[in-house]
Amino acid sequence: MRQTGPVTGLVEGDGRLADVAVEAVRRGNAVRPEAADLAGALAEGGRARLLYLHGPGGIGKSVLAEQVVRLLLEGDPIDADADAVAARLVRIDGRELAPTPDALRERLSGLGPRAVVVLDTYELLDSLGPALREELLPALPADVRVVLASRTPPEPAWFADPWGAVLVVHRVGPLDAATAEEVLRRRGVEDPDLRADLLAWADGLPVALALGAAAGIANPGGFDVADLDRALLDVLTAGELRGADHDVLAVAAVAPFVDRRLLAAVLPAVDALAAEEWLRGLTFTEQVGRSLALHARIAELVTSALRATEPEYDRELRLRVVDHLAERALSTEPHLIADMHDLAGGSAGAFVREALRRFRLDDVRPGDVEAVRAHFSQPGDGPYADRFERWLREAPHHVIVVRDRDRLAALALWATPAARPQLAGPDPVVEQWARYAARHDPHGGVVLLTDVILFTPPEHWFELLAIGNTAMLVRAGLTRLRVAYIAHDARAAGDLAGGPAGQVAAFGGVRVADLDVEHDGMAVHGYRIDYGPEGVVGAARDLARAALSEREIAVPELATVERVRRALRVHHRPDLLADAGLVAVDGTVAERAAATRAHLRDAVARAFDAELPGDRLLRDVIELGYLDPDVGHHRAMRQLHLSRATYFRRLGEAVDRLGDALAHRTD
Repeated sequence: MRQTGPVTGLVEGDGRLADVAVEAVRRGNAVRPEAADLAGALAEGGRARLLYLHGPGGIGKSVLAEQVVRLLLEGDPIDADADAVAARLVRIDGRELAPTPDALRERLSGLGPRAVVVLDTYELLDSLGPALREELLPALPADVRVVLASRTPPEPAWFADPWGAVLVVHRVGPLDAATAEEVLRRRGVEDPDLRADLLAWADGLPVALALGAAAGIANPGGFDVADLDRALLDVLTAGELRGADHDVLAVAAVAPFVDRRLLAAVLPAVDALAAEEWLRGLTFTEQVGRSLALHARIAELVTSALRATEPEYDRELRLRVVDHLAERALSTEPHLIADMHDLAGGSAGAFVREALRRFRLDDVRPGDVEAVRAHFSQPGDGPYADRFERWLREAPHHVIVVRDRDRLAALALWATPAARPQLAGPDPVVEQWARYAARHDPHGGVVLLTDVILFTPPEHWFELLAIGNTAMLVRAGLTRLRVAYIAHDARAAGDLAGGPAGQVAAFGGVRVADLDVEHDGMAVHGYRIDYGPEGVVGAARDLARAALSEREIAVPELATVERVRRALRVHHRPDLLADAGLVAVDGTVAERAAATRAHLRDAVARAFDAELPGDRLLRDVIELGYLDPDVGHHRAMRQLHLSRATYFRRLGEAVDRLGDALAHRTD
């Protein structure tokens, strides 16, 4: 990365430009790695003349734009004189400009050679898009570059000729962990434990890092998450929530997506069409198919505040959304099952969405047969490879394909008794299972998952199965799935940790001898999962409703919870832990810290029942996130396969439970 020099200041318009990127660094922002590539695209000889940066509020669009401009102008060999460089930058803030063509035309008049225009907060000026494309930009000199920074992505007209030929679009994402940590160091956060907590809370959002650093420096023993969340919400929404409909905003935050159907079902007294249009007009909503969703961090902040101030209303809204999603899943949208799980505090939907950032569904490709042959390379593998090759060549629609970029990650063979693959000859597993289904499950709603290949390491298996299962439901059109038959290679019958056998164990399936198949050197064990009379959708709905109805709303005594939270955050700092106030003991700093650690460990053992899966998860979150010196929040999220929002929700529950256990200790 290019090193930067001294700073003398920055003013907008035709004032003096002095090292824009370094000014950002001085304010505590590390240079983003992508800045150099984007500047290169705009540089003399590069194809681009327009750069469109977009992303949610607080993600660092303005700082990245400044860094791109700095590198672009610094790299120009023609103008070495600082005054000449300064004259080439025109920086326009949409918050300070009337959204009229005349106002913008005035700011763009008289541009010098090779000028660079930064149009920031462009979402407030997007009504000027047609005027920009049709009148203002065509009138600019050919060597001018324009950088637009907006909360909203470019409208389709930007991609049309001629502008599409000279346009680069970049979605600005969160900072990577290394850059985020560098930002905190630059802002004076020296304590490594505090940095780790702030990194986990901020999740790569630059404005959150700035707020967190200020709070952490002011309160080195720990920071109040609720206070920071409120401050961050104010910054990210930039006043757009003034006068907002509380109920509509709450539903938009709680639900995985929002459309007028959902709003009408959950809030029958609200004008669903008007509410949908209001949400569409916010700069922190995004289109998800034909629906809308709040940006993830906004939704998380709103729901956190809702749970803290109106927990019963939060639960009631979630119950209404669950019921609505169940109705839709039973009609035409079976993929909504995972989202129902999330509403009850799970993470299946988020898990699938996170997995889809790396893995993607695809169709069968010609090279897949060779990949299968390479996978089945051991003695005795021939019949299994032959079977997969038949399906890939003759019935590709019945093969679920998941890829890791261009590499195969998983293949799954599916059918139903009514929808069987059109193969040149009968498949022994499908034929035997279809006969069994006709006798034992004549009600229908049966899916046959006849084999799976997982090409990735075991840590990704459940991600792939989650993606594949959802795809299978959609492909098969089984909105009322009641029973699943699953095959597992008999040669690995003892391996219940991964693949289909792991799924069977996780979901309560049982081995059925009549589903075992031996044919022409191939042997599979068959398992049956029964989701109940209302099928997998009804089971998911009932599970979500039960979890929400049983959620404990009572809040433990605040002082104890806050002391526990502070003690956990400084667990590896004996000097601070000794004075956490959890135990009344005398002695040296080391002795008091050791007594507090023992007190916390004892409380963890009493607060969580190791026999209950939910309690085990809460215990693991506390132990990995706080008590284990070698893990911490980031690694804990990965080890527990939890999204950031779910992890911190569970962490809050666990701390409350721990505080309650200490507050009611009866030694």
